[in-house]
Amino acid sequence: MKRGITGLLVALPFMGMAQSFTYHIKATLKQAEANSVLRMTYILGDKNVVEDSATANSGVFVLTGKVEKPVKARLVLDHTGTEGRKGRDVYEIYLEPGNILITGKDSVRYATITAGKVNADHETLKVSLKTMDAEIAHMAERYKQLQGQAVKDTLEVAAVDSGWNVINQKMDDIRKAFIVNHPASAVSLDVLKMYAGPMPDYTKVMALMNTLSPAIRNSADGKAYLAKLNKTLTTSIGQTAPDFVQADTAGHPVHLSSFRGKYVLLDFWASWCGPCRAENPNVVKAYEKYKSKNFTIVGVSLDNASTASKWLAAIHADDLNWTQLSDLKGWQNEVAKLYSVEGIPQNFLIDPSGKIIAQNLRGDELAKRLATLL
Repeated sequence: MKRGITGLLVALPFMGMAQSFTYHIKATLKQAEANSVLRMTYILGDKNVVEDSATANSGVFVLTGKVEKPVKARLVLDHTGTEGRKGRDVYEIYLEPGNILITGKDSVRYATITAGKVNADHETLKVSLKTMDAEIAHMAERYKQLQGQAVKDTLEVAAVDSGWNVINQKMDDIRKAFIVNHPASAVSLDVLKMYAGPMPDYTKVMALMNTLSPAIRNSADGKAYLAKLNKTLTTSIGQTAPDFVQADTAGHPVHLSSFRGKYVLLDFWASWCGPCRAENPNVVKAYEKYKSKNFTIVGVSLDNASTASKWLAAIHADDLNWTQLSDLKGWQNEVAKLYSVEGIPQNFLIDPSGKIIAQNLRGDELAKRLATLL
């Protein structure tokens, strides 16, 4: 069954609301197991995770509460009551004033929602993005087959990388169109953040930010994101990389400025980050090829004190034979905050004068860029 939406399309000044409102979620899944649990998670403020749950009562789940603004929530149907929040029967909604009615058979994933304007907008976006499902599935299968090869087909690797880039661009185009066509929607600011990603192109993102309604731009969330966006200017291409000092694996303080005169890749990663570890062979390959040609790497780990030993083990296991730094504060790493890092892996290529000349180089992009410089 395809997801659909009907119901109350009443425009409310959500983003300007100063007082909290009550939401009522009623999910009716008549064929759901008797001991199943509907689990809900959403985030308030700066990564403050809120959790709630409801046990089936004759196939009906009820969740109610108060929030101060429309907020995206993740619903997971735990079919046995023991799976926790890691199940795949997932449905995303927005908490908004009034009744949020969800109906289906035995799955929330394929349910139908009847709610207000915010969820109507969200469903519109999901329908648009769903047009990409076939392309994503096809590319995922090609990637899976590639991973099973003992010796990778380099042409297929390049084709798959190119294919993912095309898909990501199409999805960005869908998100951009949604923002432009829904400037007053409470959903649009969240979509803008997804469009921007962890390393936003300031000019492109700011242009879209300015298409949003004054109510959304001037909301608390709008102002907070604008401040964050403005902060990225200090680490954008063409800017001098902010200097810092942080301890290496032996506890010795290291200044970024001490590498002035060389090309430096400032690489943010962590031992627990799967994509980082998968990317490390590409970084090692570039380092080994260009380390004698005025190039080096400074790694900054977002490990914390409890994973310090795993950080050191990962450095050894992945052959990361360059300067490695960390204050072992996890996501609160001072250098990560200085560079507005909110996702890893992430990197900045810095020239001998200390200016940032590239960001977020992946795969063979680093080696290709260095080949033009060294």
